[in-house]
Amino acid sequence: MSLKRFIEKRKPVICSSDDKVCKVANQMSQHNVGSVIVAENEKPVGLITDRDIAIRYATNPNINMTAKEVMSKPVHTIGSNKSIFDVTLAMKENECRRIVVSDDNQGILGVISSGDLMELFINELSMLGWVTTPHEEKLIPKKAS
Repeated sequence: MSLKRFIEKRKPVICSSDDKVCKVANQMSQHNVGSVIVAENEKPVGLITDRDIAIRYATNPNINMTAKEVMSKPVHTIGSNKSIFDVTLAMKENECRRIVVSDDNQGILGVISSGDLMELFINELSMLGWVTTPHEEKLIPKKAS
């Protein structure tokens, strides 16, 4: 499966590097996400995770702190024409848990997390298990020993 097909289900949550951390935290809560892409001129420049806020903001709370001050950088990106396997390798090589998916012009399409990959792989393995299990075993419950 291509990343573009996987990512098109979700709209990315994006902020500016000058946005206040409070606003970013509200965006995370409002969209029920664990990360927000920081962008300038529609290009990703960083990524803010809930952990970034907990570590960098909570240890030195300042109402005027901006996204630029708490974001993780560099932001790792991968083209939407790549595969799920490619993004897994990129996460391993870059030692990161989230990668921004971009189009051919480096425009932001979304973000994919290691949690997203786990969910996808578990689902795929479950379907593979279903396919490889004999039909009779699927329909007849096993007797308790």
